[in-house]
Amino acid sequence: MNESAMKISYLDRPRLYYAFMVGGNEVIKDQKYLNKINVFPVPDSDTGINLASTMRAISEGAVPNPSVYKTLHSIADMALSGARGNSGLIFAQFLHGISEEIKNVNRIATSSFGVIVKKAVQYAYKSVVSPVEGTMLTVMKDWAEAVYQQRTKKRDFVDLLTYSLQVTKKSLLETRNKLPVLTKAGVVDAGAKGFVNFLEGITNFIKTGKLKKIPKPTIIWEDKGFHVYKDKDAIEQRYCTEALFIGKCMDLDKLREKIIPFGSSAIVAGSEEKVRIHIHTDHPADLFYRLKDYGTITQLKADDMQKQYEASYERKSH
Repeated sequence: MNESAMKISYLDRPRLYYAFMVGGNEVIKDQKYLNKINVFPVPDSDTGINLASTMRAISEGAVPNPSVYKTLHSIADMALSGARGNSGLIFAQFLHGISEEIKNVNRIATSSFGVIVKKAVQYAYKSVVSPVEGTMLTVMKDWAEAVYQQRTKKRDFVDLLTYSLQVTKKSLLETRNKLPVLTKAGVVDAGAKGFVNFLEGITNFIKTGKLKKIPKPTIIWEDKGFHVYKDKDAIEQRYCTEALFIGKCMDLDKLREKIIPFGSSAIVAGSEEKVRIHIHTDHPADLFYRLKDYGTITQLKADDMQKQYEASYERKSH
């Protein structure tokens, strides 16, 4: 009897580690489509790139350990180090929540897995200064709730993940009706779609145990016969600004208070030792100056979303 026909009653370190690798691979494979449907919070066509960057950081830097706890912490740490954009940071903070809630055990049963992922969603929501429903957050929450509700009824991870994935796909389709910008464009939320890609990879690996090689992501723009309406006026602040802070006993709430006045789409993710911020602002230099004493700042970036939008449409016109 092969493993794919067996009941998977627990997740151990090898299953978790390789499931995350396969899940990340599914996101990387779909990055061009995710870029194309990216209209929220701004139409800068980089959700696929941002999520792929996050997944690549995990695949290249996470270290498997005999301990489930240490393996998940390594995955979460690399996700934060490589996270980019709204979706990347939200996903990284979700993984951070899982790593914080998991106990130092060798195996995770469905009953405890449901509790862990439900609590992890709270970390993701808290990281976002102004959470918006109809996005990755909603789909993440609906998936975790489905897992939580069925955690004691479905003792087989194949059954549990297959069922919860179907719930999540329905939640993804509903994002089109929850945000007017998605309704107008006729697409689902790009970050939420990336999360579903991730779950599809995980579910498939748990079912089959087959690990596929993770390719290097290629950034190629293709129309593939359809056009996604993107509103240029949605870009209210010009620069997608991010930074990674390294320090000790850093106060995430105080950091959140400091960056809020500078713009919108603010996210503060991480721990007391490592924090990544994200915000859309017109004044990135002023923001960095104000935060210069908060901790050691690395990985500064301020992407011009106006130019990203214009470059996207120039490519489509040729």
